Amino acid sequence: MLRSTTLALTNRPAPWVEDARRIQQQRGIGGLYAVRGMTLADQIRIWDPKRRDWSFSKSEAGGGYLIWLGIHWLDFILYLTGDEVTEVQAMTPLVGGAPIDVEDLALVNFRMASGAHGSLVSGYWLDQWYQTDMTLWGAEGWLRFGAADRDELEWHSTVPEVVIGSPPTRRLTYNNFGGGYTPFIRES
Repeated sequence: MLRSTTLALTNRPAPWVEDARRIQQQRGIGGLYAVRGMTLADQIRIWDPKRRDWSFSKSEAGGGYLIWLGIHWLDFILYLTGDEVTEVQAMTPLVGGAPIDVEDLALVNFRMASGAHGSLVSGYWLDQWYQTDMTLWGAEGWLRFGAADRDELEWHSTVPEVVIGSPPTRRLTYNNFGGGYTPFIRES
């Protein structure tokens, strides 16, 4: 039986993603040095047989956390930077002892075409909900979203044209994470 997987990378329209992309495209942190993404989810879905679905089966999903949830953060990195990955080093073990045959941890390091480097940490480690973080470091500042689980984009810039009349560090706060599948679903 031939199966295909379609990835709906629906979080790009999130308000913080749009703001971070605009700042990065306008070189608001200078040339990119490095980027780090982190997305952690709860383990409850692994241990509860009623919540364990096809996404925990290698034969059905093709992989585990990385292809299911981590891929969204890799997409964010590429979308925010406009860059391409040229080299990858990754480890995708099952470290939590869960009764699944896919990874519950993904550690990915990569080099981008621009020369910037990046990393992604993702996995099912928590006892509840999610922890997320995205940080970009540049020659003249940084961007960070999700630190301390706040829906806040922090921007620090030493770019002279940007700093005039503004503090070097700014915070943009959002009412929610944004994105999601709802805008892409319609009745047939």
